[in-house]
Amino acid sequence: IAVDGGATSASCSAALHPAVTFRWYKDNVLLDPSSGDDWYTITSSSDAEHSHTLLSISSASQDTHGSYECEAVWAADGDFLGGNVKSNPATLEVYRITGHPEDKFVLLGNDLTLSCQLNDNANITWFHNDIEVGSGVQTTQGGIITSSLALTEVTWEDAGYYYCEGEYEQGTIQSTPAKVFVRGVWTP
Repeated sequence: IAVDGGATSASCSAALHPAVTFRWYKDNVLLDPSSGDDWYTITSSSDAEHSHTLLSISSASQDTHGSYECEAVWAADGDFLGGNVKSNPATLEVYRITGHPEDKFVLLGNDLTLSCQLNDNANITWFHNDIEVGSGVQTTQGGIITSSLALTEVTWEDAGYYYCEGEYEQGTIQSTPAKVFVRGVWTP
């Protein structure tokens, strides 16, 4: 599990005798390190007893979401010895904001609701001009959480930037800020 834009990795190990090489698959498609794809790196190492490989994803996104498997291939002096073993698949789920709050115009004294949506269970907090203003009201439907922040009887002080932030065990993600414009007649 990773947050959108965050780094993550998966590792795989196998007994060293005889020599082991590794292959990584995403959604049953071989990942080829020489392909020029820059969203992942594969490194390998060994010690006296085991060979290890690490698949590192530098920036998780919806494109990197999927099922990953490691395959150990035993060979000696270039001769295939058979007995390849694939790991159980591991699913990378990427937490992301699926609906950002939108810019709004509101008349002085009216009510306004801002919302954002995240694709999984998160602790959601709203911010106004980088100051925490609460968690809003949250509803869940089909694995999507909607957080709504209600502003009642809007004043001049409510104008500014608003964004939501989702906090997960793996990190936090932040929505694109929305600007709230307050219109009305100013009376000193």
